[in-house]
Amino acid sequence: MLVCPGCKRLTHAAQLESLATRARSADAAGDLTGALEFWRVALELLPRDSKQYALVSSQITRLGQRLPQTH
Repeated sequence: MLVCPGCKRLTHAAQLESLATRARSADAAGDLTGALEFWRVALELLPRDSKQYALVSSQITRLGQRLPQTH
């Protein structure tokens, strides 16, 4: 269950905050791959129809575009 049926709060809010902090720190340190990994884990803890899911998805897209392209 990703959302409490009673109060409608995210059930993994503390873990999501931790993942977001770690993702931002990794990004700031230039570790784009690490940041992506943290955001992807966070995405799995969010309901698809939530505003937070859309925000994390956009973070993942943004970071993916910044990764060096290898051919």
